[in-house]
Amino acid sequence: MSMIIDRAINSLSEYLELKKKQLNSEWEAIGGGSKSRHQLLVPKRPAHCVECGNSDCFWAHSYFYRWAIEGDLEAIVAVPRFECSICTKVVSVLFGFLVPYRQFTVRVIAEAVERYILEETKYRTVAGELCGASYRPAHAQVWQWVQMFVSKAQEFLGLELQRACVESGKSEEQLIETGERVCPNAENAASQEKETKLNFSARALGLAELLLNRKMGQLQALQARFVQNVQSPLSIFSGRGIRLFTPQSSKHIF
Repeated sequence: MSMIIDRAINSLSEYLELKKKQLNSEWEAIGGGSKSRHQLLVPKRPAHCVECGNSDCFWAHSYFYRWAIEGDLEAIVAVPRFECSICTKVVSVLFGFLVPYRQFTVRVIAEAVERYILEETKYRTVAGELCGASYRPAHAQVWQWVQMFVSKAQEFLGLELQRACVESGKSEEQLIETGERVCPNAENAASQEKETKLNFSARALGLAELLLNRKMGQLQALQARFVQNVQSPLSIFSGRGIRLFTPQSSKHIF
């Protein structure tokens, strides 16, 4: 089973607003005497099959449902599966705000990781300020998100970001300044290895800031560009090895 990220809708609030408009239009159709039935708000079927290369070959296969949480919002989101009529490849298509295998959205996880790496704080503090009281993640979840990201930053993401900055013409002085960044929470790490990874992640976020030209929200923007331009067994926020197929899969990360 492969997954495709559809960037048509990139926040849970946007999804709920569109879903509300869709339901209102369906009720108006019923009130006007027209026949109408509820339609699921789901991503469009893929235009191309990355397995066999054919176009317009996907048929609706089935659906599964994901619980999504973002701030004070929650929703059950339908995720469609499509099957290629030529090679029988089955893919699931997720909206851009969903993270594979996780109920909290991209915005929540990105904010949690970014805050812990860039601000002097604690896991419990970050968890308590992310969402409403009813949907707050446990501090252990925030710890898990940070661990997942720092490992990926050290394994491949930092090198890809550095290469992208060099290719985009960033000066050596800018790269050196970014390379001197440290995580304010690194000195509280339980081991030297963890401290090194946190500092490496702070430098990776500095490179993302340099590349994307933004002071805040660079991790969420980085995820959007990552999903849009790379085919990889690892996405930034997913804790499992998956393949994210996109039409631009043959291009570099940026």
